[in-house]
Amino acid sequence: MSDYLKSVRRGEPIDLSAAAWNKLMDMARRDGERGASGVADPLFARRDRDLVLLKNISGIEYPRWGVLGLGAPVYLPQHNPPSGKQELPQDFAENLVLKGEMPVAGVHEGLFGVLLQPLKDGEIGPAVVSGTFGCVIVVQDERHRFADVYPSRADLGSGESLSSGTPLVDGDVYLRSCDHGGAEILWKEPGVGERYAALRLAQQPRTRFRAILGIAHLLPGERFRWRYEWQEARIDADPGSTTYGSYVPLEHGLSSKDKVGAESEPRMAMNRYESHLSQVHPQPDDGIEGFANAGACLVPGVPESCPPDRAAVPILQPILSGVCVEIAAEPDTYGNTRYTFEALNGVIFTEMTVPQPGGTLQ
Repeated sequence: MSDYLKSVRRGEPIDLSAAAWNKLMDMARRDGERGASGVADPLFARRDRDLVLLKNISGIEYPRWGVLGLGAPVYLPQHNPPSGKQELPQDFAENLVLKGEMPVAGVHEGLFGVLLQPLKDGEIGPAVVSGTFGCVIVVQDERHRFADVYPSRADLGSGESLSSGTPLVDGDVYLRSCDHGGAEILWKEPGVGERYAALRLAQQPRTRFRAILGIAHLLPGERFRWRYEWQEARIDADPGSTTYGSYVPLEHGLSSKDKVGAESEPRMAMNRYESHLSQVHPQPDDGIEGFANAGACLVPGVPESCPPDRAAVPILQPILSGVCVEIAAEPDTYGNTRYTFEALNGVIFTEMTVPQPGGTLQ
């Protein structure tokens, strides 16, 4: 407990600092809101929402209800941990302040704070990171039911504008409406442009995303199963680009690479369809590697040369490099994250010699 909150004895002089007096006033106001019953009056109680202190490092001044991406803590834990393994350093646990960054597409979507007061560059102020609250958003389409951060100027070329046609100016620091996003719109004013809105910010975890597949690596000992390199992707929205309307790699997105930029086998994705397509199931009677069995050759009209000496055999192929799929991040039996997707494999027909019963495929 801080020194200025210690108890005093009768007759002992009281020397209150400004911090102690403000603390007492805050406690008195909260006690007054509860009333005689000890329960807060719902008409005057503060809303249920989570706040965090953000330090504006964006380089520009932000207005009230402006949006900053959540970055690393300003005050990091000290390297000499205190006694007790479960105890956090005091400057980290009690004075947690996060860096407020200029929002970047693929990094801060769903990971942002909404300022409760204007904040100049370098200043620290409170921001809402979850819960229900009112603020200003930029409505692009009245049918939108969600809101999220704008892409930063670094992600849009000079002279480009948002899909609503609103030019990028210093006021482009609010949430924008969209058909998906980190905040649900409970209510908003009619019309488009800057509008008051009631939002529910949930900070939902992102476990599914689009990605472009890379090189396929055959699993050791398997016939038709591969691990795939991948890179998170988005649809190119620049009409002047040669890839407009196509999926392109996201520079700051997730990938199958490790921290040093090398392809990591545990991070490569697996196609769930291949798990059962690669299995060879036991055949009744005298199956011949899936070609036919004795019973099939007794059907009326079957040529006397059944089974034929040569046949076209379908061979499963890996998913082609450059294909865009939806990847899911899910835990394995050890609690580690694995990446999977679902896509139908192509096949090619290869001419092969049909083995005789008890023989092998050649």
